[in-house]
Amino acid sequence: MLLSREQFKKQVFERSQQLCVVCNAPAVDAHHILERKLFDDGGYYIHNGVAVCAACHLLCEYTTIVVEKLRIAAGITTTVIPAGWDVSLSYDKWGNIVWPSGLRSAGSLEHDTGMRRALAAGGFLGVLMPSDYVEGKQDVFRPLGEEQDGRCRCLSSTNLDCFVDEIMFVDI
Repeated sequence: MLLSREQFKKQVFERSQQLCVVCNAPAVDAHHILERKLFDDGGYYIHNGVAVCAACHLLCEYTTIVVEKLRIAAGITTTVIPAGWDVSLSYDKWGNIVWPSGLRSAGSLEHDTGMRRALAAGGFLGVLMPSDYVEGKQDVFRPLGEEQDGRCRCLSSTNLDCFVDEIMFVDI
């Protein structure tokens, strides 16, 4: 059932007894598990919300805390996703598909400034692939992070393990 913004916050806070579902600190925000912009109706569903403290709210926005962990922590057993989405896939807060390797296929908010800032702050912008990326189906893709002079600046030697035997970068 779709709720008003006020009903959403009230019910989310009541379910967790006013505590953050991640760390049990006093909750201050009703966080949308999946970004409300992804839903045609705003996504104010009880099963799409969790109560969080300010610190954990940032980690949720950055996708450092994954949606599955939030659902488990809140005792949510009903997954609410936008119409047309594949329930068998894993999505981050921003609607990007998260593959087993950690790479992410860009979702409908691919160009959303807030999403890009949040993923950058969480260190995940460098694993955001084009929307048509399907793990194991393509040969070579470049992450959608910032580029300078045609060279990707979003990857560092600390996060290349997920690309072993998957992608080869060649400077021409």
